[in-house]
Amino acid sequence: MLDLAKIEAGRLTLDEKECDLHRLLDDLYAMFSLRTQNKGLHLLFEHADDLPQYVRTDEVKLRQVLINLLNNAVKFTSEGDVMLEVTNVPEVQEFPSREGGGVGSQSSIVTLHFSITDTGPGIAAEERDALFEAFTQTTTGRQEKEGTGLGLAISRQFVKLMGGDITLESEVGRGSMFTFDIRVQVVQQAQLARQDFRTRVIDVQPGQPRYRLLIVDNSPENRALLAQILAPGHFDLREASNGQEAIEIWEGWEPHLIWMDLRMPVLDGIEATRYIKSQPKGKQTVIIMLSASIVDGDRLRAIEAGCDEFLLKPFWHMEIFDLLAQHTGMHFVYADNHDKTSADKQPHKDAGIQTAAKTEIPPHLLAELEQATITTDMRKIMELIQEIRRYDAPFAERLKRYADNFEYPKILEHLQQIGS
Repeated sequence: MLDLAKIEAGRLTLDEKECDLHRLLDDLYAMFSLRTQNKGLHLLFEHADDLPQYVRTDEVKLRQVLINLLNNAVKFTSEGDVMLEVTNVPEVQEFPSREGGGVGSQSSIVTLHFSITDTGPGIAAEERDALFEAFTQTTTGRQEKEGTGLGLAISRQFVKLMGGDITLESEVGRGSMFTFDIRVQVVQQAQLARQDFRTRVIDVQPGQPRYRLLIVDNSPENRALLAQILAPGHFDLREASNGQEAIEIWEGWEPHLIWMDLRMPVLDGIEATRYIKSQPKGKQTVIIMLSASIVDGDRLRAIEAGCDEFLLKPFWHMEIFDLLAQHTGMHFVYADNHDKTSADKQPHKDAGIQTAAKTEIPPHLLAELEQATITTDMRKIMELIQEIRRYDAPFAERLKRYADNFEYPKILEHLQQIGS
């Protein structure tokens, strides 16, 4: 509510920085893919071939708008598709020369066009005009008994702040399409303030302790996604669906680190954190607050309650492991270094993957992986791939790439080739 009040008072401003647009879209896809899979929906992300990768915009506000619109689409769609399309229209803008008053260099400006389409229940014409007003919900939204009716109001104001507006087309019984445009400046990769070419963590360096981590989130899909990201770390993991469960597990199990969602039923992350940190042994527990909300004051309330870090969803995988390294002192093995080392030692290893896997990997592991893949048991898939890594690291790495991208048919294809 404070964000909306700031916008309406003209006190909220843009915080434009260079960002990786492609990575933002990839993270959003990962964030919503589990939810759509569990609901039996098709999640489609499409973008123009010439969509710029590096742009200057307010990434936090853009991310919040896309999360709000995608979240509504997934929440209210029971069958069919949810699609995000991104296209761009190039422009050319002249800037004055720094050395005089004349025309200087040209900067590439593009208009990004976003559309979020679903095959949900649609929105009646009489409800559309008031839909973007604060605390307003559709009939379907009220039936779901979720949310405050603030998401669309804040999203529209954010888009207006970025120079555009959100429009809606909908037909009852057929679905809805929300669209908006924003103008961004294209930048070169070298201009990015933060560059990180590590692709992903594939293992932990030897000789390190095994840490206990607790994942707290009322969404089973979000818990499963974070568990999948953490799989290469060989952690002892437990889960809780609300703050009260988290406290009960913490008291008996004493995890080293807790990933705590902010908004949950029964007891939210703020209150759970405040209780844990008020106990003598709680001061030794690292708590990292996770939230998709950028409502003004949430970060401050979380820090005041005692949490050690505040991380916005969707998060990049490397942000998770950077925080783990910072707070536990762990050291990880990264795919880029691992792949380079493997290639230096054995340039033609790929050609022998099937033979090596067939002769070295225990058959029961391959059979269990095939069954887990057929039933899309993501956690079991990642655990078995880690086991296979002990026998054939390059083959396991290939399987993990498929699992990370939810390309389960390719996993089955490889397993069938080994068995033939």
